[in-house]
Amino acid sequence: MLQSELPQLHAFIKQFQDTTPPPPPDVTLTWASPAQALHLHEQSGISSSTPVPPRGVHPHPVVVHRVLSETSSRSVHHIELDIAPQTTYDTAGNCNVHLPNANSVVTRCLKRLSDRPTTTSLVQVLPGHSKTYLPSNEWLSLTSLFTWYVDLSSTPTPRLLRRLSVYATAAPDQTKLVQWATDIPRTLSLVDVLEACPSVELSVEALLSLAPPLVVRSYTIASSPKTNHKSVALTVAAKPPPLGGHCSTHLASTTPFSSTVFASLAPSAFSQHWGAHYPPTVSQLWIGAGTGVAPFRGLIQELALVKNRPNVVLYVGCREPSSDELYQCEMQTALATQVLSAYVPVYSNHPPTSHTQDGPWHVGAKLKQDAATVCQYLEHGTVYVCGSLAMGRDVKLALVDCLESYRGWSVDQAKAYVTSLQLNGRYVAEVW
Repeated sequence: MLQSELPQLHAFIKQFQDTTPPPPPDVTLTWASPAQALHLHEQSGISSSTPVPPRGVHPHPVVVHRVLSETSSRSVHHIELDIAPQTTYDTAGNCNVHLPNANSVVTRCLKRLSDRPTTTSLVQVLPGHSKTYLPSNEWLSLTSLFTWYVDLSSTPTPRLLRRLSVYATAAPDQTKLVQWATDIPRTLSLVDVLEACPSVELSVEALLSLAPPLVVRSYTIASSPKTNHKSVALTVAAKPPPLGGHCSTHLASTTPFSSTVFASLAPSAFSQHWGAHYPPTVSQLWIGAGTGVAPFRGLIQELALVKNRPNVVLYVGCREPSSDELYQCEMQTALATQVLSAYVPVYSNHPPTSHTQDGPWHVGAKLKQDAATVCQYLEHGTVYVCGSLAMGRDVKLALVDCLESYRGWSVDQAKAYVTSLQLNGRYVAEVW
């Protein structure tokens, strides 16, 4: 921003401040007295110092970590977690990874709040707020609340920075926040911003009302408890800092037998459908791209234990055969032992000479090319799709195109048929 533009900016901020006072907090807390806190600790074992994770979230040691592929733009990792105290899990279910704020970040944050809370204060979030991710009517320490439920470590959004400017009482801090709302360094966290703008006056309740939730990252499990019930496998793609997400960057840096990952296990659309129809009796069309191959690795492990297997074809999208065809050896083994009837890797950076159409060579393009085979599976089998939202949309459009070109149906007829597959439980998608 030019120096000559600063007076206009200051005038705008002053007018904004005069007409937009800080709103009342959306979150209301009940604070425990010292005597009440002691009673809660003695009677219920509630800790006032150690951060307690949400219910169902446990520390899981990393027992395996190997790099599946690595390029200058990203790396993909195979990570296995010991699931104790649980004794089993759902094949192709979800492993929900929680990455808490560091203790030092929480301490720095509490020091910046206007009501000067201590890390040992016990509070209870009262119901009636819009923050559904905060636990209500449950006593816990401020340390637990700020460690596990709000994101203090990510770069604030422009909207959050503009909202913080309303709480600033000094013009330089107001200016800084408005400027950052248009271009903030990705290395700055919410706590960094609060420390850089000391005139921003926030109470605990105000910060809980403003701060975003601590995002839980879900990974589709890439293993089966029928082959190993003591650990779950994850397939994690990570970009180099600062481009990568906090969770994937953390997982990519873990070391077997010295790192711990906080996570909970839950069913997914895949696991619920697969479990209800195991062992499968109808043909299967499996379609994945990138780390979307993960659940199919677990399904293959279970399918290998079935004697009378239906036909299963797996289409997998990747960029290069040499760098990111994930679990290639395992897939080739499944093909050689007839667990898979067909394994079709689609290399986007190496389209075949037969691909003369406009557009990239992705899984959808290969499905269209194989329309006759695809339609057989659509008519008699079950379809499983795993990958990005964009990939999921492309696959659905490709299946519609297959029905148009091979069956001679209209677009509306083809779309209606694919929709009927979903409604009848014969089209299952896990996309993100």
